[in-house]
Amino acid sequence: MEIVMRFLFLSVVLLHWKLVSAQEFSGYAGNCVNVGYDAAAIVAVALNCGSKSASVPPVETRLSLDNCLSFVGGSLVGGQGGGYISKSNCSSCVGNTAYSYSCTCQGVKTPNIRLNDLIGVNSTDGNICCNAGSVEQPAVRCGTS
Repeated sequence: MEIVMRFLFLSVVLLHWKLVSAQEFSGYAGNCVNVGYDAAAIVAVALNCGSKSASVPPVETRLSLDNCLSFVGGSLVGGQGGGYISKSNCSSCVGNTAYSYSCTCQGVKTPNIRLNDLIGVNSTDGNICCNAGSVEQPAVRCGTS
């Protein structure tokens, strides 16, 4: 019986941790309106993210993609600690209408990466954020461009 009780307690703790994590990082495309990127596709822009009072006008939040992307092992990746290449290793970075993104890094064109999978919303303040950790252990990094 004691083993069962310990198992149930751990299950509740893990479920709570998972719910808290989900609240910290969720739904860029689903929880914001007018999501998109600037003309150079280097800054994500969104209006009215997260839960806001109806009396508050839509708030614009901006996020530099430099905070969200990394260049690792010949690929443009997300969730690897951020600090993407700062243009010294990559150039010709472009987005497209599907919100994917590619660069030419060290002379090789990288595959497209889905930006909407990397960007979420901080539920406490409505800022858009990037996941600078991993899917399993988000290390949410929020800020402006």
